[in-house]
Amino acid sequence: MLDEKNVVQLDLVYVSIAKARILERRGVMGAPDLVVEIISPTSLRRDRYDKRELYARFGVKEFWLADVVNRSIEILSLQKG
Repeated sequence: MLDEKNVVQLDLVYVSIAKARILERRGVMGAPDLVVEIISPTSLRRDRYDKRELYARFGVKEFWLADVVNRSIEILSLQKG
């Protein structure tokens, strides 16, 4: 849950000890350090473009796109906010 209006279901997430305060019983309440999305043909546009912009806006430091079909991982790092 990035905020009350932006709730996403993550494939894989990492939260550092420094940000452990965002971990609650009901889930991750804020921007995690790392998000990994596994791309499927039905989620390509949402994962590659919509979530990329959303995670950048909320300050997710690193975003990985795992493309199983092409056997690749694209690593995106947020620079200067």
